[in-house]
Amino acid sequence: MDDVFLITGNDVAWKITIDMWQSSDGRLFMDEASARYHGCTHRPCNTCGEPARKMYTHCDLCRAESTRRRYSRLEGKAWDESNPVCTYDDDRYFFSLDEIEDYCDEFECSIDDLMLVHCAPQYAFELYPDEIYEDILSEDCDVPPNIESAFAALNRTIIESDEILSWVPSDIAVVVFL
Repeated sequence: MDDVFLITGNDVAWKITIDMWQSSDGRLFMDEASARYHGCTHRPCNTCGEPARKMYTHCDLCRAESTRRRYSRLEGKAWDESNPVCTYDDDRYFFSLDEIEDYCDEFECSIDDLMLVHCAPQYAFELYPDEIYEDILSEDCDVPPNIESAFAALNRTIIESDEILSWVPSDIAVVVFL
């Protein structure tokens, strides 16, 4: 017969003490490092030791300096104003020199402060039904011929198109002469 453990017996449960860490936001942790991280807003910058927001390893000043150093190492090319440019470390796009000047006036900065890079065009790309439907096709099943031919017609249109869908930052710095 199996052993019997009664709910009232001393051998079914006993009291233990566990050391826990509580963060300033009230959460409990088994280790000090996690509690400290969750309870803090800042931690020391890895470069200068000044306070850095906790999700970063460097303070705002050191991160800005690092960004400027990386930007200064980029190849530079004059801007002909035919394609847009954007800020290196942000998501601000400019389509004319007037836009850049207006932005600089509004935010009281110089054009050099913006660290502009050229933008590269993004075009539509061909679509392949076998890849698109691979998760729903059974192993021994192919895309039906009428769907294959529809994709082939679409892909011919895509190949012949030169329409720009969007722009993305490149790694070429803008040289603007005002």
